[in-house]
Amino acid sequence: MQKKNYKILIEETVSQEFEVLASDEKEAREIAEKKYYNCEFVLAPGNLVSKQMSVADLDNQYSNFFEF
Repeated sequence: MQKKNYKILIEETVSQEFEVLASDEKEAREIAEKKYYNCEFVLAPGNLVSKQMSVADLDNQYSNFFEF
């Protein structure tokens, strides 16, 4: 059987808690988003919550994701 190249797509979900000082939930979310986009909140390495993989065939059609 001849071997072929396949594309592999790996997706990871990581989590990490951060604290913000805010007057309400809306403000807390706005502060957190700003800190995230300003690279003040970085999930590295973070806590790995899940990982999944998908494989593309020769027509670049990806399979359903499966956990590994």
